[in-house]
Order: sequence, then structure tokens, then C-alpha cells
Amino acid sequence: MPLKIGLTYDLESDYPADPENAPDANSEFDSVRTIKALKKGIKDAGYILIDFGNFGNLLKIRESLKSRADIVFNISEGIKGRNREAQIPILLEYLNIPYIGSDALAMSLTLDKVLTKQILIVNKIPTPFFFVYEKAAFNNLKLNFPMIVKPRWEGSSMGINSKSVVYSKSELEKRANFIMKQYRQPALVEEFIIGSEYTVPVIGNSPPETLEPLKVKLNGMEMDNNVFDNSFIRSEGIDYVPLTGREKLKNKLRALALKTYNCVECLDFGRIDFRVNNNGEIFVLELNPLPALNTDDALAVSAKHIGWKFSELLDKIIKAALMRYKMVHKTGIN
Repeated sequence: MPLKIGLTYDLESDYPADPENAPDANSEFDSVRTIKALKKGIKDAGYILIDFGNFGNLLKIRESLKSRADIVFNISEGIKGRNREAQIPILLEYLNIPYIGSDALAMSLTLDKVLTKQILIVNKIPTPFFFVYEKAAFNNLKLNFPMIVKPRWEGSSMGINSKSVVYSKSELEKRANFIMKQYRQPALVEEFIIGSEYTVPVIGNSPPETLEPLKVKLNGMEMDNNVFDNSFIRSEGIDYVPLTGREKLKNKLRALALKTYNCVECLDFGRIDFRVNNNGEIFVLELNPLPALNTDDALAVSAKHIGWKFSELLDKIIKAALMRYKMVHKTGIN
């Protein structure tokens, strides 16, 4: 009998807009289109799909969860606070239910950009210089302008737009105070890396493997001074372009992606984002253990370039988790 895969996720429509929150507060949540594609892909891969939905739904049926699904495919972002992405993983761990994706600790660490950067630095992985702005305390700035100001623990480019890149102390103070007020958290301030942007999907464990590295463009243009504006998340303006003939750069990106993925012990799948400046220096911007899983985002585009269908990509992610839990015998994998 095919394996039963439970799917956990958050739809935008699950959470009505709250005027107390930032306008982009719900932008991390998935669209109906994404979830439909995921459900179809899991079924096309030969599994039985069990629709669980969000954390609230899971709580209501927690006593019977174990009998409903063999393993849970978690793409839920969770709600409220910097540990929100850990909510479903920690519940599933408590209930002793296997799940696909990184564990609660990795989810919390990677959502907090400052903790992530501290781990990268300890592991000698290059990342832009930074400081945390909390109470307008920066008399002796040691970073160089331009800088970029972000919320400390948000994803999906929340809080980022053309005003995020600042060129003076007055602009920095204004933007940081805006972030703290709007998102009710400290602001992360980094040196802004002018140059090209790249992303490298990673799947698997012991050892993981990289998929095709991709250059990120906005409306066909290089990133350079531009930023990954939150408004592009739902638009068709993002282009993921394979690096044709740039083997040296691809190899460097692959190696850094694997080192980054491993240093926070990500599981099953993830994505690492980079900037490369005009001197060819590579910087890790972010590690995402919950990358978008739809048919036109980076993971699917990268998989397509190496000849995988969307259902094959999902199958490989699922099988990575099954092997980790020693559930291989249930799928007939050698």
C-alpha cells in the first residue's frame, strides 16, 4: 500500500489581515495555487495525500494524527514570534510522528537572521558585516555605507523594499526605527553587497547534494543596487537563470551552500541565497529551511534544469526523510 503523506501548511486565507500588523505580515503564507501544485505533485509521486492544513487544525486532531499519516510533509510557517516555524515540528516531535523537513531547532535558528550570522561566522562562512539596532545606539559605526536594514526575524523579504538600502546615518536611523515600530522587533543592519544574486537549492542528508545554482534577476535585470522587494514574492518578475559555463563560480557556490546547510544541521531540503560583489567575493545572505515549493520557484526551476519533474523533486525530498527515519522498507527503495 502506498505511503500516506500528511501535508501541513498555512494559507493566506487562513489568517484575516490584522490592522495592528505590518501590511506584508501574511506574505509568508502559501497561495491556493501553491498548495494545489504540492498536493498534485505528492499524488503524482505515488503517495496518498492527507490534507492537514495549519497548526490549529493539527491541534484539534492531535490524538489521532499517528493513525492518519505515516509521515508529515511540513511547509507551515507558523504564526507569532521568532519560534513560529518550529511550532509544527515541535508538536510532531512531542507526538513521536516522523516529518519531512528541518527540525524545530534549525527552524528557529534560521528565522533569526542574527543567530544564523553568528553561526556562519563561527564556521568561517562569509556573510556581510552587521550590527543589531535596538535603541538608536550607534555612535561609532564600523560598517560602510550603503547598508541594508531588515527585520531581525522575518522571511519572504518582509520589511524589505527600495527604502531598505540606506546611504547615511539619518536614513539608517529613520529606517531602523520604522522597522522596530512596524514589526515590533530589533532591526538587523548589514553592509549592502552591490553585485549579482544567486541561490542554490540543497536536498538530502548524509550527505546532502546541491541542485543547479541559479542567478536571480528581477524583470530580466541584474540585482546590482536592487533588493528582493517583498512585492515580487507573488509577482512574475523573478527570473531564475542557470549559470551556463561558469563552472568555477558554480563550484564555489555549491561548496558554500553545503557548508552552510550542514552548519545548522538542516534536513531533507533547503535553499541558500548569496550575493557576489564586483570583486568576485561571495557572501551568504540567508539560509532558508522552508523555501517556496511551487512549480515556478527556485527549487522547481533548478530541478527542471537537471531533468526532474516537480513530482520527482518532491519524491526525492520525501525519500530523503524516509531514509533518515529508516522507513525505506515502506517504499521499496534500495
